[in-house]
Amino acid sequence: MSEPTREEIKDTVSYFKTISEGRLQDDPESLQERVRIIQHLEEVIKQDFKSTDDFHKKMGSYFMIKEGSGGVRLRNARMEMGITQKVLAEILGISKVYLVEMEHDTKTLSKPALTFIYEGFSESQVKRLGREKSITFGIENKGVTRAKKRV
Repeated sequence: MSEPTREEIKDTVSYFKTISEGRLQDDPESLQERVRIIQHLEEVIKQDFKSTDDFHKKMGSYFMIKEGSGGVRLRNARMEMGITQKVLAEILGISKVYLVEMEHDTKTLSKPALTFIYEGFSESQVKRLGREKSITFGIENKGVTRAKKRV
């Protein structure tokens, strides 16, 4: 079987967050959905969960194995979006040197960097970080090579 795509991993992260953050209520329909999601996650990682703690440990291990180191994930997410190190450093409010060190796993990933890895960023996230800048993105889809976006 082939390795999961980045999109499949993001879906798995979303399912994991739904369960781990208690996003479902305790009504019968939500309980059935919770069971369905847990069964799906067991199929994805090819292991059964014995307890809540076991669920978190096994899912954490799965994400580390499938996604590689934090630095690799950060670099891959940045490159996938066509963003330079300089631009991402500005968005995250850190120096380019610190970003390079995070990408090479010599510095711990910051909370904004972790958010970027798992959720990308939106205009509201950038504004929450206190940045009101005009940022140039390289966009490869639909034949557009460069686009300017006000964030």
